[in-house]
Amino acid sequence: MSITDIVTKTLSRKLIAMFLISGLLIIAVIGYLSYNQAEKALEESSLQGLMQGGDSLTNNLITYFSEQLVSAELLSHDSSFQEQADIEKVRSDVSEYNDATSETLYDVMIIDKNGKIAKNIDN
Repeated sequence: MSITDIVTKTLSRKLIAMFLISGLLIIAVIGYLSYNQAEKALEESSLQGLMQGGDSLTNNLITYFSEQLVSAELLSHDSSFQEQADIEKVRSDVSEYNDATSETLYDVMIIDKNGKIAKNIDN
């Protein structure tokens, strides 16, 4: 039995063949459109997630550096750091500061009035 026999034999076979062909065609079109719509939705979702992650990272960096700026400003007004000339005394003060607070100073630079680094003290 060939395809031409199915289409040409009886009216019921012709109707069944036409319904099958039209049904498969409709399923194929709907499947293709659904696939494209899902692809676009996934792309938008992943792009939105990346942008939110970038915004979160930006906010975290801004917060971190703002806190560091406040910490540096507080230390610049601390008289124990302003009047130091003895490097060993500065090292011990930095160690005491690190022990007393939750923040840690890793590097202290003594800057002259012109803004040049006079001494760099590694802790």
